[in-house]
This record gives sequence, C-alpha cells and structure tokens, in this order.
Amino acid sequence: MYLFVFKFNVRKVHLNPFYIKIIHSSCEIKMNLKLENKEELSSLQRFKHLIGNLASSISATIIPLFQFIPCASIWFGIMSIPLFGYLIYFFSYPSMILYDFKFFFGYGYPWSILALFAGIFALYCFIYQLFHRKKLIKGGPYKIIRHPQYLGLIIMTFFLTMICLRTYPVYAFSTYLNRHIYIVIIWIIETIAYVILAKIEDISLSKRYGKEFENYKNSVGFMFPSLNFDQTHNSKIKKKSKTNVKLGETGKKSSIIQKFKNALLQFYTSISAVIIPIFQYIPTASIWLGFMSMPLILYFLSDFFCFRVFISDFVIIYFHFRYLPWNLLVLLAGNFTLYSFIYQLIYRKDLTKGGPYKIVRHPQYLGLIIMIFGLTMISLKAYPILFFLEETNISYDFLVLIWIIETIAYVILAKIEDISLSKRYGKEFENYKNSVGFMFPLLKPNREDKNKTIELLS
Repeated sequence: MYLFVFKFNVRKVHLNPFYIKIIHSSCEIKMNLKLENKEELSSLQRFKHLIGNLASSISATIIPLFQFIPCASIWFGIMSIPLFGYLIYFFSYPSMILYDFKFFFGYGYPWSILALFAGIFALYCFIYQLFHRKKLIKGGPYKIIRHPQYLGLIIMTFFLTMICLRTYPVYAFSTYLNRHIYIVIIWIIETIAYVILAKIEDISLSKRYGKEFENYKNSVGFMFPSLNFDQTHNSKIKKKSKTNVKLGETGKKSSIIQKFKNALLQFYTSISAVIIPIFQYIPTASIWLGFMSMPLILYFLSDFFCFRVFISDFVIIYFHFRYLPWNLLVLLAGNFTLYSFIYQLIYRKDLTKGGPYKIVRHPQYLGLIIMIFGLTMISLKAYPILFFLEETNISYDFLVLIWIIETIAYVILAKIEDISLSKRYGKEFENYKNSVGFMFPLLKPNREDKNKTIELLS
C-alpha cells in the first residue's frame, strides 16, 4: 500500500505545473516555427509564381516579334519582313498600314481570314484568363484544351507564315539558306517556344493547385483535344466484365472479340501510317533533268519501272552537301523510325516501355513527322508541281500545308493508340502515360525541391 502511494507521489512530482509550462512553451515554439516556415514558404511560392507568370507573359509577347509578316508598302514590292522590323517603319510612317491592310486581305486570301480568326481567338483566351486568374481556369476555351491562348498564337503565326511563303522574304543573313526555308524554321522555333512555355505553366499550376490540377490535366488535353470515350460506355464494359467472370463461356467470347478488335485497330493504324506519306512532296532531279518536287505517289508511278532513276535521286539529294542539314535529318529520322518500329515488333506482346519508348510514347510517329519535315524543307528549294493549282497564288505554302495535315493525322493516330493501350493494359498504361510524354519529353520539377516543401509543411 505504501509502495503504491510512493509511486503515485513520484508520478505527481513528474506532472508538476512548472514542467507542464515548459512542455507547453516548447510545443508553442515548435508550432510557431512551423507556422513561420509555412508563411515563408507560401510567400516565396507566391513570389515565384508571380515571377513565373511575368516571365511567361513577357516571353509570349517577345516571341512573335521575330515572326515574318507580309507587306507591300515599304519598297512597293511583294515581300515579308520580321514584325519588329515592320514596327520600326510603322512608327515612322503610320499611314502605310492602310495600304498593307488591303494587301494583306487581298493577296493573302484565304490565309489572311484564318489568321484574323486565330488572332481573335487568342485575344479572347487572354481576356478570359485575365478575368478568371484568381482560381484554376477550367471554363470557356479551357474546357477543350489546357493552353488555348498558345494554340491560338501558333495557328495565327502559321497562317502568317503561309502568306509569307508567297512573298519574297527579306533578311540580313547568308543566301546559302533558302528564304522560304528560313521563315518556316522561324515558325517552328516559335511553336517549340510556346510548347515549352505551356509545359512550364503546367509545372507551376501543378505546384500551386496540386490534385485539382492533376484531375483537370487527366481530363483535358494539352494543346490537342483529348479523345475520351463516354463514361457510360466504360461502365457498361465493367458490368460486362463482371458478368463474364461469372459466366465462363461468355467471358471467353468477349476476350476473343476484344483481341480481334485490338488486332483490327493495330492493322488500321499501321495501314494509315503507310498511306499518309503518299501525298508528301519529295524532291527529284532525275525524271525531267530539273530540280523539282512532286507527291510520293506520282514519283512511284513515274519511277516504278526505272530503279536507276531512284538510285540517282537518292545519291544526288541525300548525299550532297548542298541540301545539308535537311538530307541528314531525313536519313537520321528515317533510321530512328525504322529502329522504333523494329523495337515495337520485338516487344509487342507486352506494353513497350524500353528503348526509344522511355523518352516519348510514340517515337515512330515522331520520327515520321521529322522525316517528312526534312523532305518538305528540301522540296522548298525545288520547283513544286501543283497540277490544278498552277493558276492560283498557292505555291510553296501548299507544300507546308501538306506536312501540317500529315502531322495532325499522325497525332490523331497516336491518340487512338493511347485509347487502345489504355483499354488493354489499364493502370499499367496510365502510370506509363503519367511518367512519359506523348511526342514531347516531359518537363518535371526537381524532386529535392518537392521533398523540402513536404518536410516544411509536415
């Protein structure tokens, strides 16, 4: 009994109010330190977000200054110059814009009308973003894609480039580089810059909104509308799969049908990938002994019984320094596409995640897009055979348009493949999709910074 009292008293001594105060004060200090760290982190995060927004806005404004635009009032000739050069002349002679305005809509039709609509769309997206900037924007044009303002700018600058391909571009560089090739390269660089800006914005929004942005990202496409099946259709498939587990025979039948559907879809995508390039313009120097370009299908029809012509063209164009670096790009991209295709054939039984598929999910389509781009660049140095378009203003812009249509077709095929793989592999493909980019390598934030923020917040 005494021992029990003694122990009880000892415990009482340990729970002295003085010690309790010390414990409370130390806990309060720790809590205050955590709160201060959180406040510092949030203020730093806000400052970083502000700087990031300012940098992306300035970059988005500076990029189009290098875009070539058509004009006819400076030296009264059909030509094109960079936007910053035009602005220098404009501030000296503001009245020149009236003459160029008429020229733009007359000579540039139909690209001028399309450029105007794209510009209005980009402006609308920018104004919509300004009015709803305090929260994660998910309405209006942001329902369809995550970066409609950049897409609008890319489309607008593309149509301006198409008009400039009908003009004589003026630039202060070596004449070794073809003038029409130069303005197309400018547009390609601008497009890549806008894509990088959009990727950086995605990282910033992911840090700021966390899971809310991740859900939005999974449901809405980057700069291309995501092809999603109806949820009711997916629920029906789930119900069918549950009943098929119970009923063995029907389960076997459904699996056979699914395999047949997958095989049919793979066959369709393979055939489409082969058919798409037949309209691609390719350079030739051996058919009529003049450097020209024509569609691949016409080239095969004219050279079908003459293999010697094909060999001579291959040697003249793809092994001549005059067509560098585009001939080298065609050869490298062609080999990369072939390697990706063979790699996919070898590992086709499982979800392919190795080799070139570590970098992007669709390297074979990316290789084809780069290869036909190289062929288009060489064709811009040649005289294009346009058949029924000879009497129109359309010339080199038609070649670039063909490449753009082919690129969009390959992107759609890749999207269809994503849907097929998602159905086939489920969560395994979803994890792969989140870690590997579509046709552009993913830009990921530093893991160490993420861990630091988690430690401070916990």
